[in-house]
Parts: sequence; structure tokens; C-alpha cells
Amino acid sequence: LDGILMLQNVNLPGGHLRRKTAEDQRQMRELYKEMDMVSAEVQKVNRDGSLSLHTRSTRYGKLHDGVLIKAPVALIKRLKTHFHVFDFGVQALIGVNGYIWVSRATRKKRKREESDEEGGEKIDPLARGKEAAEEEAVKQEMTTVDRLNIARVRNAIALLAEAFLEISPHTIADVYDASNEQHLRPPEMLNPEHKETLLLRASERVKGHIKKK
Repeated sequence: LDGILMLQNVNLPGGHLRRKTAEDQRQMRELYKEMDMVSAEVQKVNRDGSLSLHTRSTRYGKLHDGVLIKAPVALIKRLKTHFHVFDFGVQALIGVNGYIWVSRATRKKRKREESDEEGGEKIDPLARGKEAAEEEAVKQEMTTVDRLNIARVRNAIALLAEAFLEISPHTIADVYDASNEQHLRPPEMLNPEHKETLLLRASERVKGHIKKK
């Protein structure tokens, strides 16, 4: 499917208001360009089958510091919110289309006390948005622990998908915790001899949920 993200449907990093001038159109490449990976919400499906997207919330936008994994759509549990932050410093964006983005949890957004003017000169909101995007992208460097935790969550999702078990924050955490308890490194999680024990807790959770229904 083709997706269309109009300038008017873009929220600048930092929540700044956007303008809709020709200059903005030329400078949008400073925020988004070809091959960037973004999260967006489907606003509507057009008659030609294309999708109208929008990122008019600070939770959407360019994705950084993570890995993408695809799972069967049938396994994605419908949730009130598909953005989840785990206690161990990893966040997951569980798309209803089966695409799941696993990344390091971002820091709480700092409160910004910026005025529209600085030194008597008006600040361009798009330029200011670019600066915010660069700050957000740089942050602190990824640590070895960050990378291992992301890989562990990614492999937990892969195991759930392979076993055709429901994918939700709870089942992901079940497999993640089980791998830590067994002192397995992320690559070892995918070894056939470990799969059954890693999936046991998640499988029991899913079975218990079905019985309650």
C-alpha cells in the first residue's frame, strides 16, 4: 500500500506548531527523507487504496535506536495503546499491521521554556523542530546493556511468532524474564533446546486467558 503524509499532517519534533508555506515544503526534507522509518496513524483509506497518514502527536514521528521485527497480524492483541515501555528500559511500538519496533526507552521529554523570539529575532519553527529532532536522535550513546535488552525483546517476539502465540506486552515480558532466569544470552534464546521452557509461562498465560473467556 502507498502511504501519503501531507505537510499539514506533520507534527514538528518538540510539539512546535508547523507552518504551511512553500519554504516549509522545501525544508521538510530536513525532518523526513526517503528511507526514514516513521510511526504514524492511519487517518483514512482513500478511494484508490492509498492511506492518508498523520503524525500530529509527539508520540509519532521518526524512529531511532531500535530494530524492526514482523509478526503475523493475527497474533497482535488489540490494546488501548500500542506504545509500551518496559521496566527494563526498552519500549515497543506494537503496530496492528504486525510491524513491531523495539528500541531504547526515551527519556521523559524535558519541559521547554522557549519564546517565539530570541534576541529580538523570530525563530523559525521548522528550524527549531530540526534542532529538537537532532537532540532527540543524539541523546546518550547506546550502551551494551541497551543493545542486549533490545535484542532480548526482539528474540522474545520472534519466539512468540514462531510458536503462534499472542503477542502483547505481558507475553513479551514473560519470555524476556524466563530468558534472564535461565541466564541465556539473546542469541541462545533461539536455540531449539531452550524454546519450550522460554515459552512455557507465556503459553500458560494465553491458555488461562482463553479459559476465562
